[in-house]
Amino acid sequence: MTAAKANDDQRACVAVAARATSERAWAYIGCMVARGHTVGVAFHVQNEPTYMGVTQIRTHEPATVARELEDCRRSAYAAGRAGGSARDAIAARMEATFRTCLDPRGYTVQRDGAPSPSGPGN
Repeated sequence: MTAAKANDDQRACVAVAARATSERAWAYIGCMVARGHTVGVAFHVQNEPTYMGVTQIRTHEPATVARELEDCRRSAYAAGRAGGSARDAIAARMEATFRTCLDPRGYTVQRDGAPSPSGPGN
């Protein structure tokens, strides 16, 4: 993908997010993932972010991506609250739950050290 195409996608997705009536960050993320970008989604564990890069492997509509990512993110946070309190254990539970939730829906998830330049890291 060219830099010009990535910039065009970012501008278009910012416009989509601006028109959203709620969950603007998810509208942006959904739009970018639907356009083929890997986007870093942040999980805040004990005040420190852990990023999961999300890429679609099956074509989705932007609204579907946003809804599915938010649903799976909520499940991941719930899993993180269950069990021990060590940061690494919490992050591992969240990552496993997020991945297990998204994989059958047509996405791939990879833990990242920083947000993707394609996404805002929300």
